[in-house]
Order: sequence, then structure tokens, then C-alpha cells
Amino acid sequence: MVSKVLALTPAFSHIDHTLAEALRAKGIRSVALVGCSDLVKARSILLSQALSSDAEAFLLVDADMVVTSQHLDAILQSEKVTPTDAVTGAYLSKQGSLCAVPIGRDPIEIGGSPRFHPCFAAGLGFSVVHRQSLETARTKLIELSEVGRFPWWPFCLPKIVDAAFGIAGNRYLGEDYSFWHTLRQLAGVQLWLDTHCAIGHLSLMPLGFNQGDMIDVNA
Repeated sequence: MVSKVLALTPAFSHIDHTLAEALRAKGIRSVALVGCSDLVKARSILLSQALSSDAEAFLLVDADMVVTSQHLDAILQSEKVTPTDAVTGAYLSKQGSLCAVPIGRDPIEIGGSPRFHPCFAAGLGFSVVHRQSLETARTKLIELSEVGRFPWWPFCLPKIVDAAFGIAGNRYLGEDYSFWHTLRQLAGVQLWLDTHCAIGHLSLMPLGFNQGDMIDVNA
């Protein structure tokens, strides 16, 4: 379990007040990058600047996530936050599918056993990554700079890869899946899905999963 955590949130206009209140109640420091329409750059800049802090781990959370103190306790106290492990909560994409790519094809039970499932990748809506993972990856990425601005590294640069996630053929990875692919390749990080940390977006109904729900990862 890490003791110093920094929350990082890209936001088009604002952070939902329930998220802000949950972070404040837990005494979790947070940094937001507001108004940047380039999500790839926004996420990468947040991660790059976070490395100048003294935080041991970084909570990546979207501005519209429905977050409670129980969610924060579950993910921040996780045994899966190490230099070679990271963890994501379980939530749905806007298309209604699990926002993660589990390793293996067996259905996943929310709140069931095993609690943690290894994943190839997931969204960046609610996850925690260890500082050392980013530092290791940063040494192998190109540093970018702009006049009068803090240098940054393209942690979330989309890419096209061959045979990603065990599927043959070329595949495009957006900024979220690309981030986990980069950490796996450059820092040996294994991502884990925490089925006991079921969460949701404000824009989705239902907001989250119920305990005992079965997720068909083949859907």
C-alpha cells in the first residue's frame, strides 16, 4: 500500500463535484489539466509533471467518474500497486462493454473470486500506477519540449501494433490502451482488474455493476 498519492485528471471544463469532494475527504492531492482537447497530450503532460512531485503512486481518474470513499480505499490500498503491477477498477465503456481487455476468455464475476484478473489493457478512467513504473518507462521515451513549458514524455501516444492482446493482425491502440501497452513493453508492468472495485461514469446507466454480475468478456 502506498501512502503518498496524487490524483491526475484531464477535464474539458470542470471536475464533477462528487469526485472533488471524495478526493478532498480522503486528503488526496489532485492536479487537473483543464481545457486541453488533445487527450493524448493532456494525459501525457499530467503524468510527466506528476513525476516532479513526491508522490509514490498516481491515481488516474476521469472528471466524470462516480467515486466514493469505498472506491478510493479499494484501489489505493490494493496489493497490486507495485513497481511491476498496476490496478484498474471495473467499469463500462459508453458502448456498454467492460472497459478492459482481460487475459483469458472466461466470464468475470463482479465481487467474486478471484478478485484480481490480469489484463492486457484498460481505460484510464480509474486506475493506479506506481511512480517507479513511469520512471522506468520515461528513460526509454523521447523527451518533448515546447517554448516556456515543462518538458513532457509521450506516455499515451497512440500506436499501431501487430498481434496485440493475442489477436493476429494490425491493431490501433488509443491513448488509454497504448499507455498500458507502453508500460508493459518498457517497464514490465502487469495490469490487474479489481472486480471488487466496480465503478461508473455519470453519463452511464446503470452507474456501475452490482455484486455478482457476470461480465462476458467475449461480447
